[in-house]
Amino acid sequence: MTRRIAANVLMVIGAWYAAVYLSFWLSVALIPINNRLVYEGDMGTLLMHLWFALPLAAMAAIAVVVLLAVSDARRKAVLIGSLTCLFLYSGFARRAGGAADTATTIDRVAIVIERITPATVCLFAGFYAKRRPKR
Repeated sequence: MTRRIAANVLMVIGAWYAAVYLSFWLSVALIPINNRLVYEGDMGTLLMHLWFALPLAAMAAIAVVVLLAVSDARRKAVLIGSLTCLFLYSGFARRAGGAADTATTIDRVAIVIERITPATVCLFAGFYAKRRPKR
């Protein structure tokens, strides 16, 4: 393994870790708003889980854009893919067992949506930032 590959691997892991760490503090900052929201019905359940995924999704978008800006890798799609896989892992790891104890189908669907939202945002933001022209 060359230094360049090792540096890129460490940058991907560092961007992922920093995004997960900062998303925790963003979710703590959003607690006053969370306490005032009321979710009703099936659409409310979906919106609640999207709201819970928002901090990690926002940090995932920022992390992939910063990673592409500081990385000197020739194949940026590999960086985007590996960071997306790490966010998919963290999405499923942070709520392990959440879908097992829910009673309704909409709860299970909403939990899966919450888990894949950060990875999806990371993927779309990464490819958008990659195809954006350099200044």
